[in-house]
Amino acid sequence: MPYESLFQAGGYFNPAFISKLSNFRAIRFINWAGLLALNNVGNWYTTTQVIFSDRTRTTPSQTFWGVTQGAPINGNSVPIEVQVALCNQLKADCWFNISDLAISDNITSFATLVHQTLNTGLHAYMEIGDEPWNGSLWGGMYGRLVAAGHALWSASAGDDAGANESYYGMIVGNACQNWKAAWGADSARVICIINAQAAATSTASGVLNCTYWTAGKPCTGYGIGAIAIAPYFGYDVPVS
Repeated sequence: MPYESLFQAGGYFNPAFISKLSNFRAIRFINWAGLLALNNVGNWYTTTQVIFSDRTRTTPSQTFWGVTQGAPINGNSVPIEVQVALCNQLKADCWFNISDLAISDNITSFATLVHQTLNTGLHAYMEIGDEPWNGSLWGGMYGRLVAAGHALWSASAGDDAGANESYYGMIVGNACQNWKAAWGADSARVICIINAQAAATSTASGVLNCTYWTAGKPCTGYGIGAIAIAPYFGYDVPVS
């Protein structure tokens, strides 16, 4: 079998796969984390918490990882250990996507595991959810639903988008503090990201201001270091 000796020696990845990725300096794991499956329209009202100890696939000995809809991280997503291994082999930074349903224990345990296994000198980009500004996706809709029962909802006076932005800023800010605390003296290697939209800059400023989180605003004070702007270019680029 091709590359069997490589596998037996502890290798995870086909050399052809590594070759194709060799020029990239950061790898985003949204698909491997299962978040695109969770962001399916049919899962708008999913409320299952993501708990680190529930992870069912954690080692390379489980040789197939398929994403089960609605079950990121504690379902059939690719193990964090394997995500880190890819970054280490490529000498590329890791960009991790974490469900906004992840409880504090999950976030801290995730951060600790990455700190223990990611090669020194590489950075960890930490992003919560995907497209929280997009009301047609599960992430944005769930933010509104949760915000509706949260104290910041009453302060928003029916401003759905503002409540969602404040809620998202709050959970990113708290997650960022957890990650940086877990990394201690290496906290500068953690880059916390907010997800916004290039076509609507208010989706970034709204999150960073987090106006309706009266007890914690502004969210610029929690170590957030980067903005993902969702430019979505290249759809019409020809193959050759």
